[in-house]
Amino acid sequence: METKIATTFIKVAELGNITRAAEQLGYSQGAVTLQIKQLENEVGVPLFDRIGRRIKLTDAGERFREYAERLVQASKDAEAFAMDAMNPTGSLVIEANASVAIGLLPSMLPEFRRTYPGISLRVRITEDIDMIIDHIRQIRTEFAMIMGPLEDYEGCRLVAQRKEVFRFIATRDDPLAEKKNVSLSDVLDESFVPSFATDDKDMKVSYVEGPRLADLGYKITPMVEFGSCAGVANYLKGGSGRGYLPLYLIEDELRRGELCIIDTEDIGVHEHIQLICSSTRWISPQMKVFIEYVQSKLQASLSYPEKGHFVAY
Repeated sequence: METKIATTFIKVAELGNITRAAEQLGYSQGAVTLQIKQLENEVGVPLFDRIGRRIKLTDAGERFREYAERLVQASKDAEAFAMDAMNPTGSLVIEANASVAIGLLPSMLPEFRRTYPGISLRVRITEDIDMIIDHIRQIRTEFAMIMGPLEDYEGCRLVAQRKEVFRFIATRDDPLAEKKNVSLSDVLDESFVPSFATDDKDMKVSYVEGPRLADLGYKITPMVEFGSCAGVANYLKGGSGRGYLPLYLIEDELRRGELCIIDTEDIGVHEHIQLICSSTRWISPQMKVFIEYVQSKLQASLSYPEKGHFVAY
């Protein structure tokens, strides 16, 4: 039975008059009469008794009315669901390490909120990526958004990613800022501020840049350390120090010439911004639009000044 015919049946039953029902539905009287006859043929019993110009539901019609109303309501519910998919509402929890939560999401999320005002967002910050991934597997949070090496996490799905460009960075007044072909040994003095993460189980400290520098024969003996690249970036923005950073954290400062890329060798750290969700959970409308939004933002090309140059653009 078509929803249109069920709607006609309900209106005729409500008004007890085919002519008035036709006027309210925008049909001709003949069209309404034909729909009622088609419906009675389909169900196999008379649904109306004709009494002069008025019609009245039969006992079978009274019982059938409940089914017709259910069908019409189901159709309305389906339409509402489709509208929700176009204008999603609800909430999303995003767990992120500090380099993403502090350095990237604050610049990305305002536009998303303007586009989807019905979706509320909660960002939780932790440097324990294993814990974040466990929360994804347990479906305690919708998304993990992290910066780190690409890994195939069991029970998880990588839905967006971008390889990040890391460079050695100096402040405007650093003596290395405008020099060419700077040696790494000159970069890695006490002015260098590394980022690190602590393994709470073993109390081991690992540096983002540490393994590659160790491979090259360099040992870091810093005077200042931070637990994330975002902390190092904010320290450099304060006007002193050097760091090894993903360029998205200092994009504005590079444009304004407040920070500079040191002209030295690239040590080849390969970290990625990654948006991860559970591989088993249903992707809700609000999750779908967030995935599409992050994909579009991460695919946007980034351009930066050359090493050793302050360039406004």
